[in-house]
Amino acid sequence: MKESDYPKIVILYGGISNERAVSLMSGKRVYHELKLNFDVELVDIDKPEIARTHFTDNSIAFPLMHGEFGEDGKAQKILEAMGIHYVGSDVESSAICMNKILTKQKVAVHGVRLTPSIAFTLDNKPDAKTVTGQLGNDVVLKPVCGGSTLDVSLLSGEKEISDALEILAPGYWMIEKRIFGPEVSIGVLNGKSMGVVGINPEGGFHDYARKYTPGLTKHELPANLSADVLKEIQHMTEVAFAACGCRDFGRVDMMVEDGKTPYFLELNTIPGMTPTSIYPDSGKCMGYDSDELCRQIVMPAMQRFKSKLLTV
Repeated sequence: MKESDYPKIVILYGGISNERAVSLMSGKRVYHELKLNFDVELVDIDKPEIARTHFTDNSIAFPLMHGEFGEDGKAQKILEAMGIHYVGSDVESSAICMNKILTKQKVAVHGVRLTPSIAFTLDNKPDAKTVTGQLGNDVVLKPVCGGSTLDVSLLSGEKEISDALEILAPGYWMIEKRIFGPEVSIGVLNGKSMGVVGINPEGGFHDYARKYTPGLTKHELPANLSADVLKEIQHMTEVAFAACGCRDFGRVDMMVEDGKTPYFLELNTIPGMTPTSIYPDSGKCMGYDSDELCRQIVMPAMQRFKSKLLTV
């Protein structure tokens, strides 16, 4: 396609989730990178709806809302109903990956190594003794649906676990066995793993503040792991991405026990693209600067749009 033949890209950002602030940063950065090559517009989504008036017959959408009404497939469902082509995973794969338990079930079938976990609601939450009996004394408590390490707690021992369960808010929760070792994230571009990024947060816990405050987390490009371990991580990443039916781009997070054995944690279908985000750094490992990486992310959607025109 010639530059003049490309459809306009409408970036949908902001959103209604507790990750809105991250999405606003992601959208603005991607906008500045894409406008070097394409006609681009930013649209702030502040309610769970998308107006058809944002689009013409010569435009595609790039959803960059993180969390609810972004990564859960609901925005994608609206776009499909309007006949709008869009960047990123489709309705079904987005909904799967928004739910960490469903994601684990999908990837487990394909032999991806997982951390043991217990999923529950307040109506059937386990007691601390059951948790330690199944998962050990050191665990991670997190929402089944959610991102940016919001509402995640590291717990040790029956008392800490019991206290956390006692004050837990209503919702769908999970407790995972805590894996000790390096944390890594791997960007995926069109089904292929990019660089394995090592994550070294100040204080040891990669929480919301350390993710998005410049200087609080150092990224290793690539992670300081053996070649065999890096290869296994990249293979597991590609298997997980395909198992969940994802497309275009995404990010997989893992823990590497003792720096030797990787465990899958989750798959993000709309990874952060902020100045401190991991996905762009994963691209740097492969030689992509920010504008070329963004260009590569949108090209499959451009091709889907072109294919639609050829069939009309």
